Amino acid sequence: MIIYILFGVLFLFSIYRNNKRLEMVGTYSGFVFAMLIYYIIIPIILISNIESMSLKYSNIYTFIVQKDSQSYILSLFLTLLCFFIFTMFYNISYKRNFSIYPINIVREYNQKKAIKIYSFFARLTLIVGGGAFLFLLISMGGITSALKIAEINRSFAVSLEEFTKYPLLVIPARLITVTPFLYLLLLIEKRKSSYLLFFSISFLLAIIFFLFNAGRTHLIAFLLCFAFIYIKKYIRKSWTLIIVLGVVSLPLLDIMDQVFLFFSTHQLELTTIDYSAYLYQFIHPFRNILNLTEMVNIFGLRNGIDFVTSFIGLLPGLDFSKSYENTSLYFIGENWHILGGIPNDFITFGFIQFKTIGVILITSILGFIFGIIDKSLNKLPNGITKNLVSSALVINTFIIVSTADLEPIIKGNFILIILSISIIFTSNQKLKNKGNGII
Repeated sequence: MIIYILFGVLFLFSIYRNNKRLEMVGTYSGFVFAMLIYYIIIPIILISNIESMSLKYSNIYTFIVQKDSQSYILSLFLTLLCFFIFTMFYNISYKRNFSIYPINIVREYNQKKAIKIYSFFARLTLIVGGGAFLFLLISMGGITSALKIAEINRSFAVSLEEFTKYPLLVIPARLITVTPFLYLLLLIEKRKSSYLLFFSISFLLAIIFFLFNAGRTHLIAFLLCFAFIYIKKYIRKSWTLIIVLGVVSLPLLDIMDQVFLFFSTHQLELTTIDYSAYLYQFIHPFRNILNLTEMVNIFGLRNGIDFVTSFIGLLPGLDFSKSYENTSLYFIGENWHILGGIPNDFITFGFIQFKTIGVILITSILGFIFGIIDKSLNKLPNGITKNLVSSALVINTFIIVSTADLEPIIKGNFILIILSISIIFTSNQKLKNKGNGII
């Protein structure tokens, strides 16, 4: 327990230090804070209530309580290793070189260039994503019919092919989830009625998509991104409030469940607040890394195959085994398709590829990429634009830690991918070190 607390203090100090030096909250904070939650805070809470939780959930007793000390040591070692590797490659990418001096960002923001880039991606995602989603809805008999199968669609037991002839359209349709961000950015840069109209349409379509795809957590995260810019305007400790709201609003997950069930069964049931159930929903990263050795012994290493098939699998008609299938089979059994799968956190995803080398590889790649993203993010002028992009990137980066299977990220996290590409394209900044000039 003491080791977990010490790790937690280290992670918090690192987040505070990075935010202060960059004068912003970026993807580094989102990623490390997610590590803090999933690998430190949740284990502390779980261990503190292990007796009652293991009695309520036999899964906890089997895969957590019964683990030997070597499993805990390995999990702590990998967590600390990932933190240092991620921080090192993030700094290398950001070109900070671990300087002890604060950093000044010389901003050369080109508004015309930004508007062109935002406009291009906004139109692309609206036409492709909106068009694909509307066509998909029509093929299923309309919005009402689509929402009725939302709960079924979330399950692995039934294929979407049973409800539409065009199931592959769900991938490009997800592009509509990033469109509202782009049109709001355009609206911030230049007030035009057309931007407001397309923002309103895409925002509504995005909500319907999340409801259809039964993405309750993603829907709440989506709404929090937009709520943040208003909270930031009036409250100084805006991220603290977002965290508090995230915890307090956990019952909304149950409410969302009842909404999905209502569309499919037309029956509405009252929900009860049970924070032990909410805790159980988020223990899978900790549970995963305690069982890494056993999973590899049973299923073997994937030897990097997911780095190839995740991209090839984007082509129509091609389907490969997924990295989360063995993980789901290990924890749930043969009927995992019915009960729901278990996603791989980023440590597990790396370990099942090449063991510790795989963990180092995936962590260094993420650190390097997020360093580039934060470098571009810090180029944006302070204000609503930066707050909106920052909130979207931080929240979606947070999600990656617990759901790091490459294929779902490529197919689903368009908000993170497209917003990152957009701000990188607008970036033309110089970093200055207050002590030694240009870095």
